[in-house]
Amino acid sequence: MESAMKIERKLREGNYEEADLLRYLSHNSITVVYNTLHEIAYKKIKTNGIIMKVTEIASSKNEISSKGLGVLTMRIVAIATLNELNLNTFYNSLDEDEKKLAEGVFS
Repeated sequence: MESAMKIERKLREGNYEEADLLRYLSHNSITVVYNTLHEIAYKKIKTNGIIMKVTEIASSKNEISSKGLGVLTMRIVAIATLNELNLNTFYNSLDEDEKKLAEGVFS
């Protein structure tokens, strides 16, 4: 697997393809997963494969879903990503505290 530093550079430079993003979403580093979700939200990348993988993280069906810092888990970041893509079913199901967390993810 590529090193986290190499992946971070590729994300910053926009030097990736959809297959790379899908791989990065399965990386064991929460920093890589977070930065990949951020890139998807920022660039509004809405392919079927990406949406399926982000939805998997948002629905806690992925091992990394519960990882994160404190209450800000990758699940919340994935929901914020989907919300940025105007796919807000998960966001609408959050309680008020979780919505505030999701709203602050990329601000």
